[in-house]
Amino acid sequence: GKVTTLMDEVQFGGDIVLGLLADSHDNLWIAGTLGLIERSADGQTRRFDSHSGLPEDLVRSVVEDRDGNIWAGTNGGIARLEGDRFVVPATGTESNVVRTLFEDREGDLWVGGNDGLTRLRDDSFTAYGKTEGMPSDEPNTMFQDHRGQLWVGFHDAGLMLFSKTNPRLFTHRDGMPETEIFSIRETPGGDLL
Repeated sequence: GKVTTLMDEVQFGGDIVLGLLADSHDNLWIAGTLGLIERSADGQTRRFDSHSGLPEDLVRSVVEDRDGNIWAGTNGGIARLEGDRFVVPATGTESNVVRTLFEDREGDLWVGGNDGLTRLRDDSFTAYGKTEGMPSDEPNTMFQDHRGQLWVGFHDAGLMLFSKTNPRLFTHRDGMPETEIFSIRETPGGDLL
């Protein structure tokens, strides 16, 4: 019932928070402009940046996959934590700005950046962008609703139901007040926010 300060300005050192993750071990991961901070359940902190293997210091997104791996999406591509360092996989997303990371219920890791969406499934990467029928190459966020449908919010093109059989785009003409989407969530009643 009250607000508690977990980290103060001195611990952030001028960092601007861009994303948060509470992992399966009760660690808090804080993505920001100066790298990635891990705050353990007992309050200990570790900072990761380009000296720790991240391809770039600016981290926009952090996600834990179903195997417990921590992935960071940076302005220079993605990286996975291995031990005490981050490692950049050979994915074809190197040096690309990553805006969002998302793992769906099937265990596919989705990477959204300035070159469209890339899906990692069984060590194989599939790219989706304008040439594959997407309205934009700049996804900001992804979400999977209670029915398993994938939704993509774009930097410049609105909201899209990502479906092979019946994709649908929502923009101004559908009542969207803006075409830049930063976050997608669902109410308990099934309404999409």
